[in-house]
Amino acid sequence: MKNSWHFKLLFFLVLGSCINGEQTYKVDYTDLLNGGNSKVWELAQEDTVNPSVGKQSWAEVVFVFYESGKVLVGSMEDLANHNFDAGAYQYRAQQQELQMQINSETLLFGLSIDNHEGLWLKTKKGKNINKFLHLVPLTEPQTP
Repeated sequence: MKNSWHFKLLFFLVLGSCINGEQTYKVDYTDLLNGGNSKVWELAQEDTVNPSVGKQSWAEVVFVFYESGKVLVGSMEDLANHNFDAGAYQYRAQQQELQMQINSETLLFGLSIDNHEGLWLKTKKGKNINKFLHLVPLTEPQTP
């Protein structure tokens, strides 16, 4: 009986020494879309990730998210010519939802992160939008 008591005490001492008081924290995705300032994302091309999107040229569809909550959507040419769609966005981290208000239309997406630094947007609300959009950080242009 005495031997069992010593074993239990030794077991709890060893177990207690493994706990060092470290806490785990939930990842904060506050700056996920804008990088703390502004960030350009492009719709991924067909041959890289998502065949349902359709083949497109470099930066044909880009999203520029600003820390202020403003979003611009268009091609690089549209941005240069000031001929883009503009609106506002809100990212709700708890629900993992992205809401965008563009041209008086409200779009709602479920948002998830892939293993290649990209974002998957699953359409929850919006007209004439693919069910899934894959955004990746703006890639380097291919030289001919």
